[in-house]
Amino acid sequence: MTDPAKSQRSGLVLPLIALAGAAAAGLLVVFWPGNRVASQPDPAPDPAATSIDCAEADKVIFERKAFCPGNRIVVFKFAGTVKPAQSGHPVELVTDAGRTATVLGPAPSPVNGKPQLARVRWDKQDWPDINGETVSLTEFESSIHADHIRLAN
Repeated sequence: MTDPAKSQRSGLVLPLIALAGAAAAGLLVVFWPGNRVASQPDPAPDPAATSIDCAEADKVIFERKAFCPGNRIVVFKFAGTVKPAQSGHPVELVTDAGRTATVLGPAPSPVNGKPQLARVRWDKQDWPDINGETVSLTEFESSIHADHIRLAN
């Protein structure tokens, strides 16, 4: 005669094993590389991506990042303001995320012998000013710290 308690336990073991196997298979499908859902955005670019295609003297270097003349960049975090003397606009402009430019080279302000400020030519774009107005400006040049920029896609 069979033990009723043992019979109940064995009746639970098989469904539990099947459930665990199904869960593991589901995780493999969900987390398998390349199984991204179409609605998922592309991963954010690495802000520490670096450009190595120029002479050392032409690089703008900050921590693990390096930028060379001709690199297309985008501001990825708030970077302060651009002064009227640089932009030609009578009010300071807000340098917020999304601003785009081309690196011209290092700006004259090396720290420990390494230039951390990039001289850039801003693209023609709309800018917010510190009064909350939006102004459309043509290209102009200014500088920006390398901590606030990344290579554009």
